[in-house]
Amino acid sequence: MNICPNCNLNIETPTNFCPRCGADVRPAQNPVGPNYVNQPNYVNQVTYTPYPVEKPNLAKKIVGMALSIFGFAFSIIIAIMSLATLALPEASFGITLVYSIFSLPGSIIGFNFSNKARNLGDQSKLSSTGKSLGLAGIIITAAALFISFFAVIANV
Repeated sequence: MNICPNCNLNIETPTNFCPRCGADVRPAQNPVGPNYVNQPNYVNQVTYTPYPVEKPNLAKKIVGMALSIFGFAFSIIIAIMSLATLALPEASFGITLVYSIFSLPGSIIGFNFSNKARNLGDQSKLSSTGKSLGLAGIIITAAALFISFFAVIANV
């Protein structure tokens, strides 16, 4: 039979901790000094301070969607021009290159803005569509530039 040093509960069953307050009721194995008093072990409470949560910015979501649409639309034009490069390599390659100057950065920035909104927990169609169109614009522009470049090299 033990007595809890914290709440003075009479504990009849053998146990290591008080069933009421959770204090340690085990006898000390190595008392320190002659005036050692068996006191309960207290766990230091750790306070959790979460970092401030960044919310998706609506303006960046809209700009990301707009740039993704812009980049995707220009990438379609570039894809058509790259197919024309197969027939007229010198004329169409310059146009393809100029349009890609607008398409590739627009698609990349639109993809990044939309992707950041998705990573911050935004589940809207705006950010998911912006991310998809931006990625599609990047891939189509890169493929069209690849085709145009090798069409010009093949004709030289």
